[in-house]
Amino acid sequence: MSNVDVKKLIEAITANVMQKTAFQDTVYKDEPIIRTASQMNNYLPDEIKEMKKLASERLIRHDTNEYTFYRQAKLMENYEDDYSYRGEFFSYYPTYTSMSDIHLRGYFSWRTKVRQGDIQKTSLSFAFLYMYELIHLIGSEFPEEGFYKFRDFCNAYCKLDPKILRYSKTWLTDFVIYYDLDKSLIEEYIDSEFDTRLSVLDDYGSHSEEELFEAICAVSSYNIGNSKLFQKYPEDIKTVVCEVFRQLSVYNLKNRKKSLCEKLFGSKVEISYHMFESAVFYDHKKHTDFTYEINDSYKYSCRDGKWYCEKYYCNRSKNKWLGDVIKSIDSIMRQKLDFGHPIVCPCDTKWVISIINKAIDDIMEQKKKNAAPVIEIDVSKLEGIRKAADITRDKLMTEEERGSIPEANTPAEENYDFEEINLFDEDYNFFLESSEEEYAETVEALRTSEVMKIPVQEASAAENDTSLDENEQSFMRSLLYGEVFNSKIMPSLLADSINEKLYDTFGDIVIDFSGDTPEIIEDYIEELKGMIPE
Repeated sequence: MSNVDVKKLIEAITANVMQKTAFQDTVYKDEPIIRTASQMNNYLPDEIKEMKKLASERLIRHDTNEYTFYRQAKLMENYEDDYSYRGEFFSYYPTYTSMSDIHLRGYFSWRTKVRQGDIQKTSLSFAFLYMYELIHLIGSEFPEEGFYKFRDFCNAYCKLDPKILRYSKTWLTDFVIYYDLDKSLIEEYIDSEFDTRLSVLDDYGSHSEEELFEAICAVSSYNIGNSKLFQKYPEDIKTVVCEVFRQLSVYNLKNRKKSLCEKLFGSKVEISYHMFESAVFYDHKKHTDFTYEINDSYKYSCRDGKWYCEKYYCNRSKNKWLGDVIKSIDSIMRQKLDFGHPIVCPCDTKWVISIINKAIDDIMEQKKKNAAPVIEIDVSKLEGIRKAADITRDKLMTEEERGSIPEANTPAEENYDFEEINLFDEDYNFFLESSEEEYAETVEALRTSEVMKIPVQEASAAENDTSLDENEQSFMRSLLYGEVFNSKIMPSLLADSINEKLYDTFGDIVIDFSGDTPEIIEDYIEELKGMIPE
């Protein structure tokens, strides 16, 4: 007879008894008159008897407590119970052998409801015992299924009792490693990104400037990405920050005998690791030679049954010393670029400040060189220019002037066909491949030659447009030529505006207003006079 038939029979008998008038004056408690065998306290299912028998054989077989638990769990993998249990059970490292018959029936009845989706708060030891089962894939056909069951139970039960949270994250991480599952499953449980950044810093020579800069910012207490200076000169700051880090690393390795990364965050170390620590765990997979790599500097390995973990064991918060160095770079660059909005320079170590200054000066010098115009001359084109000049001269001369110039003796067989060339056409570029000395000699020769004495219209003011407005040009002429300047606009505002407009041309400020009066930087006076005539 099935359980369903038994229950129906009990309900029918109970209903019949309640209809008897003999019992109308009697008060009964709220409890069933007839119980199934499984609901009786002294009843013990055959499966539990068999499980207890395995435990009694443990001493004879010399099995470990973990192995006995694993054998019992596999035996009871599909067992279900419906015992009404209202007790409490407490035990450190709970196992089946530490439980009484009533506790066992209470546990398996609670587990039956959990598997049906009805997760209720119970004794904390019951919850841990169930997690031990999930670790051993009890109730799961394959590891991926086991992981999701484990994760979903932990997420649900930690809301009922947060005490399991302390262990669940570690055990879920170990679960993925032990069963060699995809790394994406444990991203929320471990901080692998921090180790990745340290790996870049430790081997900075093998990574791009962008990767190095991102790694530095990720572990620095000062966020230079929010700096106003960075928003205006992002590439310059990236270059300086990376160069300063490289030079600090070289200095530390030479004088401190350790890399900067090691100084700030310690060394990468391999230590013994206990898989599923604080859980009752039997190593049923028996790994012998196995490695699980999370990233270049964070991995787990098992050799001859012993587990190891290799990573940076250090304070994993953002580093203040490195943050002070980055903030000092920001402060010093603002001063050197006359950026305004000064900030405090927190670093006062002389050799660090020296490295920062040199890195900034180097990039500013390089930018100045890149901004300087490069003039090259192709001397081979000078003959063509001379002939073009002759043609232009002839067009400008009168018949009388033309008759006074002796004709050149040209062999009859040579026939020159020259294209008319406008010397002032910017597309006609003959500055290609000669040195500055050759260029100077060529220009002087052309200047003194007869063919170059041709009236040429001077370039108009519009051709020397500097993008400066009338007030700015007037202000510049007052500084360059001493002209009287009258304007309601503050000189400091005009100087800032001019420096900004001409920065792309000179790669530097052209007006120094650090003192009481503005002054043109001496290196740029002649070039500015050429751009802004008197």
